[in-house]
Amino acid sequence: MKRILCTFAMLWSLSPATGSATTAVTMPIPAQELHHESLIARPMYSPDGHWIAARMHVSDEDRTLGIIDAQTLAYTPVFSLEKDQFLTDYLWLDSKNLLLDLTIDGRFRQVVLVLENSGGKLRSTIKPLKLALTVLSPDEGTGTFLVAYRVSDVAKAAVHRVRVDQLFDWKLPPDTLVDASLPNVTSYMYDSLNKILFATQHDRENSVVSVSSKKLSDRSWTKIFSKKDYKGEFTAVRYIDKTTLMVLSDESNDTVAVQSYDITTQQVKETLYSNTAYDVNKVITDNQGKMVGVGYVSDGVQTTQYFETNRANLLAMLQQTFPNKSVQLLDESKDLKQLLLFVSSADYAGAYYLLDVNTGKASMLEEVLPDLNQYRMYQSQVIKTEVEPGVQLESYLTLPAPEQANKALIVMPHGGPIGVREYNSFNPDVQYLASRGFAVLRVNFRGSSGFGKKFQDSGVGQFGQRIERDISAVVSQVRKQHQFSQSCAMGGSYGGYSSMMLAIQHPDLYQCVVGQYGIYDLPYLFVEDQFMQEPDARKPVEAAVGKYNKGLRDVSPVYLADKVKAPVLLLAGGEDSTARIEHSYRMEMALKAFKRPVETIYYKKAGHGPYNNYWAAHELAASAEFIRKSLNLKEYGSELTDKALRAKVAKDLALLGEGYGYGWMLEANPTLADSYTARSATFGATEGVYQRALTQLNQFGNFQQGVELLEQAAAQGNVEAKYTAAFYYAFGYQVTPNYTKAMDYANQALANGGTARGHLIKAYLYCTGRGVPQDLQRCLELMDLKKLQAVPEIKRPNPLDATTPMFFTTTAMIIRDAKFTQEQLAQFHAMVTEQFNIYPVDFTVDDLEPGYFKDQEFQKNQSVFKFEKERVFGLNFAVKKLMQSKSNAVLVYISLQQANGEFQLIKSEMIAGTGKDGWGIRYQLTSADKPGIYRIELADLSGNKLASQDFTIQP
Repeated sequence: MKRILCTFAMLWSLSPATGSATTAVTMPIPAQELHHESLIARPMYSPDGHWIAARMHVSDEDRTLGIIDAQTLAYTPVFSLEKDQFLTDYLWLDSKNLLLDLTIDGRFRQVVLVLENSGGKLRSTIKPLKLALTVLSPDEGTGTFLVAYRVSDVAKAAVHRVRVDQLFDWKLPPDTLVDASLPNVTSYMYDSLNKILFATQHDRENSVVSVSSKKLSDRSWTKIFSKKDYKGEFTAVRYIDKTTLMVLSDESNDTVAVQSYDITTQQVKETLYSNTAYDVNKVITDNQGKMVGVGYVSDGVQTTQYFETNRANLLAMLQQTFPNKSVQLLDESKDLKQLLLFVSSADYAGAYYLLDVNTGKASMLEEVLPDLNQYRMYQSQVIKTEVEPGVQLESYLTLPAPEQANKALIVMPHGGPIGVREYNSFNPDVQYLASRGFAVLRVNFRGSSGFGKKFQDSGVGQFGQRIERDISAVVSQVRKQHQFSQSCAMGGSYGGYSSMMLAIQHPDLYQCVVGQYGIYDLPYLFVEDQFMQEPDARKPVEAAVGKYNKGLRDVSPVYLADKVKAPVLLLAGGEDSTARIEHSYRMEMALKAFKRPVETIYYKKAGHGPYNNYWAAHELAASAEFIRKSLNLKEYGSELTDKALRAKVAKDLALLGEGYGYGWMLEANPTLADSYTARSATFGATEGVYQRALTQLNQFGNFQQGVELLEQAAAQGNVEAKYTAAFYYAFGYQVTPNYTKAMDYANQALANGGTARGHLIKAYLYCTGRGVPQDLQRCLELMDLKKLQAVPEIKRPNPLDATTPMFFTTTAMIIRDAKFTQEQLAQFHAMVTEQFNIYPVDFTVDDLEPGYFKDQEFQKNQSVFKFEKERVFGLNFAVKKLMQSKSNAVLVYISLQQANGEFQLIKSEMIAGTGKDGWGIRYQLTSADKPGIYRIELADLSGNKLASQDFTIQP
């Protein structure tokens, strides 16, 4: 476990306080400011203590791993993340090399970041790994470190001691092998003080969990713990002597305690420390391995208790410096002169500090979410409730500002329910609801972790029974102490189930229910798929629900839908493998069968929870909006008079409208999207005006109104609106072109940090000479994406988002509209080849095959059919005389016949490839489209017409 320095200098003063001097405003906090990437995350010292690695997220375009000088606190970015890259973890191998875990295009990758201090400047290079490794210990001065990786036999794992230069081949050298003798290893741990390796094994066939240990110099392992069907805690800390181990265990205790354990008898010898109320979750030892402190969660806050005077005094002074805050000692410098602290609380997202032990000065590295300092935040009260003799529940009640209070209580059961708990720490959802006037209650009912195994085990099989009685007992206590006129139950996973059961059991107490990713049909858990017929597959379900029995129907909301009185909102994920969306489908149908009010939000791509921060914010805003409507409350933020503050609140309405506008995550709902965005615009949010414009354009097909709204949003400073207005005015998609406005809006968008797509609109105008004199060289310069890509993302004035499809569209439009000489055309072709390796050749189209999709099957040779929203139609075709070894291009123009008989362009694009497997063009009808005659025309890169096909789409 983590060691902390042995002695401290006397600290006479400590500074500073947390947060900024900004005056906090009492107002509804926008969801996306709470569900936001931390500005700083996971700082950690290098082994030599000179550097601190930290992840920084300034914006989506400015995400870096950087190195902080531990003396000057200067930050140097050493690795910039591109749009499709995510840094999931990192670890120092030694003081010059970091192992990075990355997700790139959804795939796991590992690289070593090599640091070099050249002339006072920190530089870095990247070396990719071919293996998937886990580092067990960094270099401790030997030039080597321990790693583990999976070998071809998945039942075994191997440990190696390696140098950095040995990491980059497909196999680690045989002479680096430390051990590969144990089967079924799930994890390793290394005791660096005693040079001892621990391995945890799980024999699933026999349901046996065991722990073994060995010195690195030994050939054989010693089995120190082995239990069948073991569900308790057993974590090795380190050896006390040759036969005695210090462990965290509840083997002979109700709560997890620090115990000495005899490896010969495999029995606990004595308890070194225990807390009768809480499980110990951390042991702190000094350089000699002596226990000097422990950690546990007390009153919902991670708490450290030191047994040594100097440490206890330091912690007491830190608590005085940061009153009402949790102070965690995370790391230390090698010379023991600096400590890395994390300071946070229920009403403060937190900040990282460096503490100089000698001077007592605490210097802030950075705050986690500094933008939240402008808003009022809310502390939580700890509530203790005795539900039975000797059984006490711990809960947290967050109250809103008195002037904001709407006298409504949100009861928020946690998920799990077994082995999960609530904390009295910063919770974005709680802060969001409290800022909207709600009181929020979270209960650690029986089954929750952290309070001992008896407390946790007493929740098993108590779905809809003891657990809900516990929650209701606390609700009753809180309602006696505070005046609430209305209540709503809201929770995720098991919390969704519990929220539904609370409303069923107490129909007069709850006026609404929000169930997020919930389970509602307990018998269905045992038959979800064919694997559930296997006893081992049922064990995780039985560990929470208990054995299958007919009585499960009596505590399943699906079979109790007639007892629901309150309006219900069900949220679920289409890719949820934990609480399958079928549960929500069944709950929805059952409620509708009894004519109970129910709304649903099904996120197509979500798993067991929000897809990302954006959709977490959407889910939170949608839930709060449903609660507002159900409880007949006024519009959030309607009391605000400041226009800027009203616009901030209205961002959530724009977010809701945007979510319903595209159909990727949610089924597109133009009416709902327009309603939300119109309300947002009325409230003063430019995002609302912009999103409403997109709804009119993309969903309703009201192009003139859509462009007018774009201009309104652009006038209010919305950068995306400026770009989109430039797009429509340049290309004239179902609107009258205005090339002067197109150039003006493109320039404005670029000047305000808009994407580089603005360069491509300007390129179209210069190439075609529309609104400006024709200037081919300027056009080619603006289309040079490779030059822009060469600039590190963090330094680009204009991001490259979506520039490739825009390049293809722009190319098609330029070839159609530009009056090029043969020489100019050749120059343009050369640019396209340079940018995307696409070669212009002469070819002809053959085997033209029109059709549409029905039940995922392409109906061939069909050009007349009925209009259906989301119907896809198009062309299959072959080409002759292609350069089969190189990419070629076909230009596509899709038009709709107008009332005067002329065809107006609605889409243009370029498709590229070798064409070996044939070519295809697809167009999906949306609610913005209408019945009529559609025409698809094909051309080559020289503008030569290749084919034309009309489709008659009937009402």
